[in-house]
Amino acid sequence: MQINEKTDIKKPQPSQDESFSAKEFFNRQWEVYQKVLNNNYMGHQEIYDVLHKLLAEWSKPFTMLDLGCGDASFTSGALLNTQITEYTGVDVSTAALVDAEQNIALIGCERKLVSADCWQFTNDLVQDGTHKFDVVLISFALHHLQPEEKERIINK
Repeated sequence: MQINEKTDIKKPQPSQDESFSAKEFFNRQWEVYQKVLNNNYMGHQEIYDVLHKLLAEWSKPFTMLDLGCGDASFTSGALLNTQITEYTGVDVSTAALVDAEQNIALIGCERKLVSADCWQFTNDLVQDGTHKFDVVLISFALHHLQPEEKERIINK
């Protein structure tokens, strides 16, 4: 991960140990996921419309942690015209985070993008105890966990 000294934005860089086959697999899966989003097969648009309404009515500036942010394309739309001051997006895919950087830049808030396993990241946050967020979004990422893992994450 590199830090751009002019903007103090963390820019994820693909690691050298990512194999071509893993990238190829991700790209194929990502294409399918983008079709699901673009065709609204799972109701993403309605969910993010509700999120936007909630955040637009938020009465004070807020910070957001977005676990499993992907490319943040829908989240960036939900954050437009809100009082967000800081966005932190976490995803295991560095390729998705590169796109998220561009999408969240449209908002104009401070932003941090972290290439990490969301669940390990939340464990680290709990251990650290110094980071607080007003809004935590886990959009379509929680289903990847086993029931006992979901319970552990939700109870934090």
